[in-house]
Amino acid sequence: MWLAVGAAAGVSLGVVACSGDDSTGESRAASTLTLQELNSHSCGVPAGAISVRLADCAVSPVGAAAAGPISFHAIPPTAAENGGALRELIIARRETPGAPATEVAAIREVLADRPRDLSVELPAGDYELQCRVAEAGPRETRVFVTTATVPLTVNAAPAR
Repeated sequence: MWLAVGAAAGVSLGVVACSGDDSTGESRAASTLTLQELNSHSCGVPAGAISVRLADCAVSPVGAAAAGPISFHAIPPTAAENGGALRELIIARRETPGAPATEVAAIREVLADRPRDLSVELPAGDYELQCRVAEAGPRETRVFVTTATVPLTVNAAPAR
């Protein structure tokens, strides 16, 4: 059922190529930066976006969002940190506690040093953000393994 929500929501996905250089012109490893610093080094971060650092599934801001259009900003590790392994960010929902999570939307195959954004319409409910990394292998047989999950509550939108 929720696969249809993601498809019907008009998910838009864009690739953003951004610089990881600091003000001195030298590159800093993503693991040494906070989410806020990473966002300041990224271009085109949607205002109010939920940033997710795919290396460790760190999320900012943490916890909750209002129902409606929600933007996600996936921050991959640098090539030096992970040898260029592909990452994914999956937004999933559980209908009931203990039920399997159903994918609603995703940012697929995020390359090192290339943040990506996703905007999706989410109704109120309990979700989880899943950070995944690709195991080595040819594209045809590539398997992504979930390395961490983070809960996200989407609250009903305030009345206007």
